[in-house]
Amino acid sequence: MIRVTVRVQVEGGQPFNAEVEINAEKLDPANMPPRLSGAFKKLPSKTEDDTVRANFLLHTSRNSDSSSHTIWFHGNRIGYRFTMSSDTSPDFTAQKVGNGDAMRVAGQIVEDMFGSSKGPFGIDHPVFTKQ
Repeated sequence: MIRVTVRVQVEGGQPFNAEVEINAEKLDPANMPPRLSGAFKKLPSKTEDDTVRANFLLHTSRNSDSSSHTIWFHGNRIGYRFTMSSDTSPDFTAQKVGNGDAMRVAGQIVEDMFGSSKGPFGIDHPVFTKQ
């Protein structure tokens, strides 16, 4: 087991940092597992209210049975959707949602939109390609 600090984002709440214990020997940013499990060990503690609010947010759920809870690893680059094991337990399970680089992917999609040289009927027309 390893302990790491993660960024927690729950829909409808302010993001906060928390310390979690992950059931793994190490976390390699280049080769993160598709699923993780672990437990929250330390929540924000500036005030008692911050800790209570964070604990409440962790244990909320959506009506659609899907999680709106995300924990971010490695500088907010790798995200996992997580669900808590029960209403009072600090244990969670999580599934990887991607590398967190949505802006770069969206930029690449827009860039590719202008790169197509196909004209009507699927015929290549280099004149239509953005230079």
